[in-house]
Amino acid sequence: MGLLSRVKTWAAGETLTAADLNAEFNNILNNLSPDYVDDASADATAMQATADPYPGGSPSLATTLREEIQRIRYQLKAILGETHWYIDPDTTIASLYTEVTTNATTSAAGPVELATDAETQALTDTERAVTPSNLGALTASETQQGIIEIATDAEAQALTATDKALVCSNLTALAASTSQQGISELATAAELAALSDSGRTVTPAALAALLGYGTMFIPAHAMAARVTNGAAAGTSETGTHDIGYYYYGFDGATAEGVFFLFRMPEYWDGSNLKCKIFWTSASGASASDQVSWKVYMQSYGNNENYDQSYPTSNTLDDVVLTDAYNHIAVNTTDMVIDRYTAGEIVQCLITRNVAGNDNMTEDAKLLGIEFQFGISTQVSEWS
Repeated sequence: MGLLSRVKTWAAGETLTAADLNAEFNNILNNLSPDYVDDASADATAMQATADPYPGGSPSLATTLREEIQRIRYQLKAILGETHWYIDPDTTIASLYTEVTTNATTSAAGPVELATDAETQALTDTERAVTPSNLGALTASETQQGIIEIATDAEAQALTATDKALVCSNLTALAASTSQQGISELATAAELAALSDSGRTVTPAALAALLGYGTMFIPAHAMAARVTNGAAAGTSETGTHDIGYYYYGFDGATAEGVFFLFRMPEYWDGSNLKCKIFWTSASGASASDQVSWKVYMQSYGNNENYDQSYPTSNTLDDVVLTDAYNHIAVNTTDMVIDRYTAGEIVQCLITRNVAGNDNMTEDAKLLGIEFQFGISTQVSEWS
């Protein structure tokens, strides 16, 4: 029902005057505003009523103001996305405007400009988006970071592709063999020593460890007593089985000595030496008697004077275990050949160190000396 009130209520038989008619029309003209037009929301159901203005893709024309309002309500509801057209929306148009005009960041969604191929290849832009088309320009190379295709096992084994990448699974197909370049596991020291593994490789350091050490034994009969305080040469034989041996006898009162000449093998690596002295005691020695030896070594080159003082000696101390039995005195420190240059001749002097840890009064019989030295494979041809 309309909210506009009439000016006059007419009674039967009254005369319609110009003033009355004008007053009624003026009332309508002057007061026909939204405030006096009736609503279309008599209750909640009427307020929620909507009508689709474009059902099935065809316009639906309103025939009353109510129908017009219901069509407008329909569109508002569609725009706001709410259950009813009058419910407050989740966001405002102002907020939406801010969202669609503020560039996207790593923490907020927003509009973004698409990158060019050059910007994609530069890999520095933090504000533009990359498209699949850009990725085609981002092929990796030696000078360009980018996308690369994974190699097949066959391509990995061919070792020729320059535009594909290897992954872990390719490596299992890339094992080195006698017919295929590839990857090989390094052999352990035990595998190297076994000399049977054909699937592992050896480093120079491991090969050097395999070479290890060599030894050189000089028996007493290859030595000579020095002229001054020389040890006495002799032979002896056991009483039961007639086991004979050659020796030099060193008494317990004088620093007697013997010498010999030798040359280190060309495959010696030049490192320091260690040695063992093989000896026995003359009959009558007691267990725990002490015997001490000194070893001197120096070398001589071409046109070099022999008459030079001996360097510092190396001392080897030992004790009698059983009288007249074989004994081995072991040098526990590195030995140096004084003034040594590769290829020179070496003189070795062995004396009994009677002034040291030595209290055995009987002769100490020298049977021989053994040297241990590091091995190198670097042997040059003589010129």
